[in-house]
Amino acid sequence: MSRAHHQSDAPLVTIGVPVYNGEAYLATALDSLLQQDYPRLEIIIRDNASTDQTSSICRAVAARDPRIRYLRNAENIGPLKNYCRLVEDASGDYFMWAADDDLHNSGFVEALIQSLQAEPHAVLATPQTVPIDSSEKPLPLAVQPAAQAGSRMENVRRFFNPENPGWACDGWFYGLFRHAWLLKHARDQLAYRPWGGDLLWLFSILTAQDITGNEKAELRKRVLPSSFQPTTWLQTSLFRHEMRVGFTRLCWQSDVTWHDKVRLQQMAWSWYSQSFFQRDRRVKTWLRGTRLTVLDALLSCYFPLRRLI
Repeated sequence: MSRAHHQSDAPLVTIGVPVYNGEAYLATALDSLLQQDYPRLEIIIRDNASTDQTSSICRAVAARDPRIRYLRNAENIGPLKNYCRLVEDASGDYFMWAADDDLHNSGFVEALIQSLQAEPHAVLATPQTVPIDSSEKPLPLAVQPAAQAGSRMENVRRFFNPENPGWACDGWFYGLFRHAWLLKHARDQLAYRPWGGDLLWLFSILTAQDITGNEKAELRKRVLPSSFQPTTWLQTSLFRHEMRVGFTRLCWQSDVTWHDKVRLQQMAWSWYSQSFFQRDRRVKTWLRGTRLTVLDALLSCYFPLRRLI
């Protein structure tokens, strides 16, 4: 079979790249997408009214490769709406988001296509995720494994990644979706905050849908500060309370047995409690944990969980 014939028969995959002021890593991220082995790709970049050199970078790359389509918003519409717009822009049978600072191995798309075709009921195929820093060096965190076909509870365990207690990587968000399914559900994200909301949205998928994964697809995800993450003690505690309420609600609304609801809650709260003690020296983390415990307890008095489930 000729390569041209293979290209015409292969399902079209759309890669959506949302970007805002991403000049630092964008060119490298796009290069890793353009080097994919998969033959039929369209790459849509949606620029959320960047004010740096993002536009120039995108126009230059699009001029060199016909697979790239560059779209620019007239004004900043916020990150979540920009992500959803890309799903609506897409024409592929399959869709994946790609962050403007992440890297993908060359077989990423091919491996996830194979996994979805092998599991016709799965709506998402996930990669394994390697956390890296700004200079592309691996961080001292365990690799997050890909999802496993056939076991929702096992996938929730992998999602919370017990080898990295308290740190749930959002790498699965950047897996490969069936586009028809995602068109119906992408805007569900708008119910959540830009930072942390992707974990709640993913959790809602894990407890309700079949997903799969492939270890041959490797996402090298930069772990960088976000302008949306909380900065003060009170903001941090409010955020944590919102995440705790969100996970609790999704656990008890899930369509599983009571026994599995309890198991889901145990995994979610274990992740929540472990997240007290991250990314600091031992004494400081215990002080931080104690302080956040007090703030969380006060918030729970004002906003009891039973009212929100």
